[in-house]
Amino acid sequence: MKVKPPRAPIMTNQELCMISEFYVRNYNVFHGALPGSSRQPTVKEKREKLEELSRNLVASGYPERTVNQLDQRIRDTLKNARKYAAFERSEHIETDGGVPTKLIPSHIDIILKELGDKLRVKAPSTREFGGYEGEESAMKVSSSTHDAYQKALSDSENVRKRTSTSNSDFCEEPIKREKEESSFDCEELLLHDEFEPYLPIHEDEDEEEATCSQKEMETEYWKWKIKNEQLKSDLLEIQVQNARMEGEKLQFQLENERKRNYCTWCTGRSQDGVISRGDSIESCRRKKTLFTRACDDCLDTKHNIVVTYNVNDPSDTLVAAQFPVGV
Repeated sequence: MKVKPPRAPIMTNQELCMISEFYVRNYNVFHGALPGSSRQPTVKEKREKLEELSRNLVASGYPERTVNQLDQRIRDTLKNARKYAAFERSEHIETDGGVPTKLIPSHIDIILKELGDKLRVKAPSTREFGGYEGEESAMKVSSSTHDAYQKALSDSENVRKRTSTSNSDFCEEPIKREKEESSFDCEELLLHDEFEPYLPIHEDEDEEEATCSQKEMETEYWKWKIKNEQLKSDLLEIQVQNARMEGEKLQFQLENERKRNYCTWCTGRSQDGVISRGDSIESCRRKKTLFTRACDDCLDTKHNIVVTYNVNDPSDTLVAAQFPVGV
């Protein structure tokens, strides 16, 4: 079996700051325009700088890092720096210049402060403690966008006023008619809930018939109210029963899982013949013979198990059983 090498320890904050400072000092080598070549650096120069960074970290007392590890760490730092920069720019535009103070990691803050005006990392030009170049231009852009937004609001308000005044003559009579038709007793409406139907009051010519019809409607309403409450109670009882059934089902599943984890002789032998799960199941190797602890249900003659005891530990009261041949 191939043994995996141990993972490298996590980089501390001081180590990350040293990597960021080294990247800032050698920015032209990593991402600058080299003479006689493209914008990307040559592999040789970049590898030499990363090896130099690795030697500096080892000399400072940190564990040794490979070239690939340092390269990936620099890429991750730049990616996070771009995220912080974009977030601060959006906060500045939304709050019209009032950017709240954010907690930025120190190794990312070094990148943002030193490389704010670079093309690779667009740092926020609106930070209060940054001193970045282009801060005035960013303020002008934000003010211009704010003015344009205010102008659009005023234009929409003027258009709405013109349309409302032009259509007022056509809309007055229908509105009055709707108000007259929708007049009803507000106290009667307060008796009903939001989900209950509104029972209108019929204005009959005969007052006695109106009062009788009103009483009948009230009795129907309270009958409907009682029936609705009964339905709610029935629904709640059904929900309680469903929850109880779900609990019993979950308990049954847990019991089956516990039984399956306690012993594999009940459900079949494992692949490697070693039982290592459960509180009452353990495995040991003594004199090149495999011994496995089993549950009480499996210590039976029907499994053809040879029962023995742990000779090395006399105080051990648990029974150990050897796997039978041919099982």
